[in-house]
Amino acid sequence: IEGVVRDFILKMGLDATEEKILQILLLDLGSGDKTLKIMEHLHQDYSVIKLLKPEDLPGYLKKRI
Repeated sequence: IEGVVRDFILKMGLDATEEKILQILLLDLGSGDKTLKIMEHLHQDYSVIKLLKPEDLPGYLKKRI
């Protein structure tokens, strides 16, 4: 997941204004490996990444619509 997300962001070549428009949602589905830790690092490294639990997704989307 880390390589895919980082590669996507780099290929987008966003400037600061465009970063305010783009949001990447990562959902924590309770994986037993290091996925959550990787997603937390990505969330810290990139302001466009939002890390959510499935139960938080409806409320998050409702605020955006």
